[in-house]
Amino acid sequence: MIQLSPRSYVFNGLELIRQPLIKLIEKNLKSKSRYWWREYIYEKISNNKNEIPKSGNINDLYTRLDESLCLEVIKKNQGSFKEVLSKEDIDLVKDIKKIRNECAHIFLVGGYISSDFADNALTKMARLMQKLKEESIQIKLYSLRVQMHKQNIYNKPVIASRETIINFLNNEVLLKAKNDPRATEEILRKIDHTHEQLKNELPTNEDIVNWFNLLMNSPRGIHSYTHFKNAGLTTFEDVRERFYELCYGEEHK
Repeated sequence: MIQLSPRSYVFNGLELIRQPLIKLIEKNLKSKSRYWWREYIYEKISNNKNEIPKSGNINDLYTRLDESLCLEVIKKNQGSFKEVLSKEDIDLVKDIKKIRNECAHIFLVGGYISSDFADNALTKMARLMQKLKEESIQIKLYSLRVQMHKQNIYNKPVIASRETIINFLNNEVLLKAKNDPRATEEILRKIDHTHEQLKNELPTNEDIVNWFNLLMNSPRGIHSYTHFKNAGLTTFEDVRERFYELCYGEEHK
């Protein structure tokens, strides 16, 4: 398999989300005004993109807007998307726009993009696609993330013991959630199921780490993350960096 750089993974992800973003722009802005192109695109983003014409149609969205401009259109017209995007979703758009610009800038000055940077970028793209109900794109984004993890993490030995890893996951996520009054019945069921897996189905430290990595990139894991996050609870995603530091040591980065 060709070894891709973290930057390659970021831009592969951005390319994936471009079409869903264009569909979102088309669906929402076209219904606002017959002059939607001029009001929401040209007048908002032409100040730094002189090639954007004063008028255009749906086909022009595909030919003239790259992923960066799609994010810029949504960012500059966030009020027009409030029926389908929450404040949290708009914050994701802004974050991805910033990630894209940082990634491009780092490349231009000859800097290095870390796997953590790319991992964070792909995660945020996948969450935005989840909000847009673009399940196939979301799965592809997590597939890119899995590939990157295999190249950068999976081939390193796990230095923490099984007991240490289980205690970390219990103390930092599961028991905190179980003792929190905001935990729903469904969350409590998920906690009990996870406890059972850790105790009886994952006999080695490497088994637990592989399970954790797969969970981070699976529909079931995303579903659990959503429930925990909506309840205001700490998730596995929130402790992911500390988990890897525990399992692989500081040099995992």
